[in-house]
Amino acid sequence: MASGAEFWFGRELGSLTTEQMALLIGLVKGPSYYDPRRHPERALERRNIALSMLHDTGLLDDAEYERARKAPLGVTAQPGVAAANRFPAYIDLVRRQLANDYPESALQGAGLTVLTGMSPSAQAYAEGAVAHATESLQTGKRPPLQAGIVVTDVHAGDVLAVVGGRDAAIHGFNRAVEAKRPVGSLLKPYVYLLALAQPQRFSLASFVEDTPVTVQLARGKTWSPDNSDNRSHGTVRLVDALAHSYNQATVRVGMQVGPERVAQLVKALAGIQAEPNPSLILGSTDQSPYAMAQLYQFPPPAARSSRCARCAACSIRRASCSSATTANRRRRRKATRSPPTW
Repeated sequence: MASGAEFWFGRELGSLTTEQMALLIGLVKGPSYYDPRRHPERALERRNIALSMLHDTGLLDDAEYERARKAPLGVTAQPGVAAANRFPAYIDLVRRQLANDYPESALQGAGLTVLTGMSPSAQAYAEGAVAHATESLQTGKRPPLQAGIVVTDVHAGDVLAVVGGRDAAIHGFNRAVEAKRPVGSLLKPYVYLLALAQPQRFSLASFVEDTPVTVQLARGKTWSPDNSDNRSHGTVRLVDALAHSYNQATVRVGMQVGPERVAQLVKALAGIQAEPNPSLILGSTDQSPYAMAQLYQFPPPAARSSRCARCAACSIRRASCSSATTANRRRRRKATRSPPTW
């Protein structure tokens, strides 16, 4: 219906008048035979039949029915053209995930039906949020600000919205997937996750020192991180160190856990390749918004089994094609990694 509104009237579906909606309903019986551009008399008669049925069922009152019958067809002289891809960043993510699951031959030509998890309302809100935030922070002294955003359903694992830049309709560099920035404290919860996976050593009530700490590095170098407020907070409980994002306490916990295990965990959960340096404990790795959405997404087993085995946050709900291609997809999925063990 939305495509028909664009094609015949050059308008969005929600803005159509009663008589225009009736014409679209009438065209269902025979779009070519009742083509309002080539056969306006047939189209007008068919539209009025649809209006009569709406009137008879009580969906139209007498006044609206008479007004609509007297109205012209209102179609445009030339067909409207709906945008082939109104959501380039989201479609880019779909294509990337399809490429992971299907051989290239299956993605060329027709035959593959893809159902996505996009939420139009979430997409609209995300686009508006990016536009508003970049505009409000923009000053005349800096180049145009850009941003990327990924919105997921934490329960099912669906990717609901993806915005790749300030102007969401522009094709090109997808910042939601390709732009990488330091993740910083976003990795800290995983340091504590690994610690709490050792209940004989750590609990939320365990005490840890948030005091100056120096870590020995290679070639005789040292690393002495500070807290963001340039203060140390003494002896604190593990839960408070996490809640307040204390750097010094986190480094002490992380060095007991081991940077190597932090690197292994983020790779197992999101495929993130990070050097197992001590600074990784405080998030010294550049990642995209989508990579971090992957890391923070924990779908239930039922959701994971019905979608791509490689990603926790997935834009594809289901893809169907020929049995041969489906078999190829299944063979490729068998090669995916096993669930992580901590």
